[in-house]
Amino acid sequence: PNPTYGDDERDWFYGVMVHIGQLLTKHGVNVLFAATATRRAYRDKARATIPRFAEIYVTCSLEQAMARDPKQIYARATAGEISHVPGMDVPYEEPLAPAVTVNTEHASTTEGVAAVMAFLQGW
Repeated sequence: PNPTYGDDERDWFYGVMVHIGQLLTKHGVNVLFAATATRRAYRDKARATIPRFAEIYVTCSLEQAMARDPKQIYARATAGEISHVPGMDVPYEEPLAPAVTVNTEHASTTEGVAAVMAFLQGW
């Protein structure tokens, strides 16, 4: 496949993810999505469709994301080689009320995991 990452493709992709998540949770499977989901509408649909949905927001500054980017996606976007990159030419709609927020510029991996686990254990 040759993904375009355009709006229509993203809408389809996140709709499929929500549907698969709904099917799996219906059968007792715990599901974890590790996805950008740039629009709140994608996450809101998951929240409305999947029982016991929790949004965990892992964040850092755009500068930090660019510095950590092993695939050079941000560098390629800056050079005009690619488009549809969240935070560059695709806006990212931050969550309004995530269950947990982990800012990876201020929290270590261990601290981030501890925050998520503490939430899950009390959920």
